[in-house]
Amino acid sequence: MTGILLLVVFGLWAWACNAITRVVLRKVPSSSWRKPVACTLFIALLVLPVIDEIIGGFQFRALCEKNATLRLGVKNPAGRVTRYSDGPIDAPVAGAAIPVSRSHIEYHDVATGELVAQLDRYVAKGGVLVRTLGISENNSPLTIGSSSCSGEKGITLPVQLGFEVIN
Repeated sequence: MTGILLLVVFGLWAWACNAITRVVLRKVPSSSWRKPVACTLFIALLVLPVIDEIIGGFQFRALCEKNATLRLGVKNPAGRVTRYSDGPIDAPVAGAAIPVSRSHIEYHDVATGELVAQLDRYVAKGGVLVRTLGISENNSPLTIGSSSCSGEKGITLPVQLGFEVIN
């Protein structure tokens, strides 16, 4: 049902963009500029509802590439017994074009209190269009592939690094 709604909304928006472009073209004198102006205006109007997600997608990927990495506090975490602690959970990230939240996780050695590993996880929400239409339970973005990133590589961090967690 959501797919049909999106197709209808997209079709209506494309029709409106075409109508607006035709109105504006009436003001442009017949010249070699007419077709480039029409194409540029139509494309600009067409992407307008998701422009925040397009810009936010670039910001989100840059944020993930820079900050969503695993940081080790010790050279060899294997075999250590650690305690899990989390910092801010789902804290909003300022300055993004779309809502992005950050969660921080740390593992400390039980015996020494030493930081063994830490990582950040980022989750992006959809832009204004997705939130307005309410077409997704978790407001997933339409234009960003994966809406979350972290330093983990598909398996849990303790298994990946070979340490034990007690809490």
